[in-house]
Amino acid sequence: MNGTSDTLRICSYINSESPYYAAAQYYSGMSLDSYEARDEHFQKSIAAMNRNTESLFASAMINLRQGFSYKACPIVEELKKADSSRFFYTTALANFYAANNWNNELAKISESFTNIGYPSRALYYTAVAHIQDNEYGPALDSLEKLYMFDSSNYEAFTKLRQAIEYSAKPERSLSVIQGMAGRRPNDISLLLMLASYIERLEGEQKAIPTLSAALKRSPNNSETLYRIGMVYHKTGKKDLAVFYLNESIKRNPSNHALKQYLDFLHGRDNILAGEIWNGEISELEAESDSTWKNQTAVYLLNEQVFCVNKDISYEKYVRCIVKIYDDIAVDDFNNQYIVYEPGIDFIENIRCRVINGAEISDITDRYTKQLSDPESRLYYNLEAVMIPVSDLKRGSILDFSYTLKNTGAAEYRNAFSETFYPGGSYPMVLYHAALSHPDSAKIYSFTRDIDSSKIKKEKRNGRIFYNAEFDTLEAYKHETAMPPRSEILPALYFSSYKDWDAFASWYRSLLKDKIIISDEMKKDLDALISRNDTPQEKVRKIYNHVTDSIRYVGFELGIGALQPRSTDKTYRTRMGDCKDIALVLAAFLREAGIDASIALVETRNKGTVNLNVPSIGEFNHAICYADIDGGIFLDGTRDKTSYLEMASNERNVNALVINEKTWRFVKTENPKYAPNVDNVTTIIDLKNDGSAVIKRTIEKHGDPAADARESLDDIAKKEQSTTEYWNKFFPGAAVSGLTVISSSRDNPVHYAYDVSITNFASKAEKELIFSPFPDESKYYLSYAMNSSRKFPIEVAGEFLSKSALRINLPPGCKPINLPKDKTIKHALFEVSFVYSCADGIISINSELRIKTYRIPPENYADFRAMARSIQEEESRKIILEMD
Repeated sequence: MNGTSDTLRICSYINSESPYYAAAQYYSGMSLDSYEARDEHFQKSIAAMNRNTESLFASAMINLRQGFSYKACPIVEELKKADSSRFFYTTALANFYAANNWNNELAKISESFTNIGYPSRALYYTAVAHIQDNEYGPALDSLEKLYMFDSSNYEAFTKLRQAIEYSAKPERSLSVIQGMAGRRPNDISLLLMLASYIERLEGEQKAIPTLSAALKRSPNNSETLYRIGMVYHKTGKKDLAVFYLNESIKRNPSNHALKQYLDFLHGRDNILAGEIWNGEISELEAESDSTWKNQTAVYLLNEQVFCVNKDISYEKYVRCIVKIYDDIAVDDFNNQYIVYEPGIDFIENIRCRVINGAEISDITDRYTKQLSDPESRLYYNLEAVMIPVSDLKRGSILDFSYTLKNTGAAEYRNAFSETFYPGGSYPMVLYHAALSHPDSAKIYSFTRDIDSSKIKKEKRNGRIFYNAEFDTLEAYKHETAMPPRSEILPALYFSSYKDWDAFASWYRSLLKDKIIISDEMKKDLDALISRNDTPQEKVRKIYNHVTDSIRYVGFELGIGALQPRSTDKTYRTRMGDCKDIALVLAAFLREAGIDASIALVETRNKGTVNLNVPSIGEFNHAICYADIDGGIFLDGTRDKTSYLEMASNERNVNALVINEKTWRFVKTENPKYAPNVDNVTTIIDLKNDGSAVIKRTIEKHGDPAADARESLDDIAKKEQSTTEYWNKFFPGAAVSGLTVISSSRDNPVHYAYDVSITNFASKAEKELIFSPFPDESKYYLSYAMNSSRKFPIEVAGEFLSKSALRINLPPGCKPINLPKDKTIKHALFEVSFVYSCADGIISINSELRIKTYRIPPENYADFRAMARSIQEEESRKIILEMD
């Protein structure tokens, strides 16, 4: 019998008049897989039976798992009324806190489980709170207790494995896994995890018995066969390795990773070995000692060697050797890391060694760290293997290497992109980059600011080899707000595409058949716009609707990092990442009669697109292009934002606008965007005793308005952060009366608050002395401390900061030394200060206008003079004479 279909069939016989209807709908929902269908049945069950605990709980949990906290919140409140036992309500509330990363609240609610008789739940949610705060040691403590108490608890088991994986204590983790394996001897994935830790701590040979035990329990498990084959290869038993890997492929012929590893065994190792630097560290050290012994640290070797296969999968060998000359540099090297893409990249042969004279220490501790930010608006979901390095000190040599195997050729549609940057923030004795690929694989090289004679290209044995060596590389000196290294260092690029036409053709294949307008989308669009709406009004309504409806969630594994999902699927699930949402915007706009396309960009904080290098590596974000008013770009990942409040780091950059037929680069700048403006009015009521009450009103336009809206969602939190801000300048300052005047997405943000300060002015005999600018901008300290610069200053973007300051003087007081007006005008920036005093009120109006995104070095002297003038004005003291 088919349990699911039988359940649905039987429940369908029970109509809404039956007393069993609520239960029938509940069991119908429990038997389905689809989120929408399940929740539809749960809602019917809730409607049929007041305070239906089971259905309320099921609906709350399924919405939380889908990321719809806003839907789950009112359901949890209803559950509070319905659940007399408090178990379902407390569990749902704990999951709500966990889903929103409210870990302090989660830790508190965990205690409630003990009070209602469920101590195991208390341990579980305490551990979840610790894990979400990256506190894996305390999480292990709670989960070990829970697992020993209830080894059948699969949730605890899963979380315990997660805590182990991310813990930086491999010996303890090994002990815990051994205990878990004893309780679950037939869990193959657990045995494989145990084998990994044994291999890491005790060597490959010691892992073989555990892998053999896993193979005995499941002789046809392709992963086990794969792993035992890899271990045999590492221990020098190539024939056994080939046998087990071939057996694995028989069980899983579509496993691309296995094929790549076999290919490796049949000769790729020789290709890599032939290109790797194999000199003596002492020779590099001697050269460094004679050239850079006064530096804090020096890279003796920085090496990357790539072996690319026919299908564009690849293996990469990386080695860095560093000598520490000063203890001040230790912090920069005491955490080594390897960034990789889960499911696509596999890391092997990690070696981290610290050499202190004759003493050599091998570092074996490591843990995994997630790098993706749930709120990030960028493409890739990455993780890192972290290696905490001990024993580093003056005179130490760090020798760190690893191999990374990328098996994502099929997922990435055979696209390859890599960039080498000779040089960095420390000197380098030798930088070595090498890449080889089959002659049949089309990979093109490009350079920027590199002497072509440094790159040797040759063909041998049916492969193309590139080798580039750079010696005695000086470090670049770090400067505040400088461009990213991708812009300032010379670069050697490799790409699968010889020009942008070829790249566009490839990316266009990823977009094929992805714009699908569902009936639901058509219905919602008809309700959203009217026939008489202008194009601008259509864009506004569609943008607001899509960004309100679709929650940002990353789908970045494999081809998901590049290829959007179909628009109907994204809209139906109400979740997507930047490219998914960009394509939904384009779909709605096209249906509304507005030409629209997806656009790939490199956000300003990551650099600028090199138009001479056709590569996916030149982009890190996707937005939507609407062909109205000269071209409007829409970022679908920005919540509570007007469609004209373009992010500063996305303005005035080159965007690759691409659709089914054409492609072109378009600058994202448009005069229609709301200008970035901060407008602050400050009224200071000064008292004879030096205290003051400040009334401040703030208005924000453009990009700053988006962050301001979000910060005003929680008034209490905003008031607290504002209090902390003022206490930096005036300890004991108290903020009150924070009021939001306007925060709608289609208008500037406008809010106000009061500050009470007991020590605003100092009193000396018959004088009051104070600074007219209670919170200095510190522009000079932030940007202009260096006497000269080699690199440009990256500023936040074009903006205008306006301040109107009014100081109501105490009766009988008058200023002795009112400053003179000051104005500086430049093609790239302007600043002005205007002072006046009348009727017992000092008025100061100031403006700072930045007209560019970047201050070139040749304009730095003028910019520094301007910044110094701002500091001088903001540091001035006004002296009041008292009667």
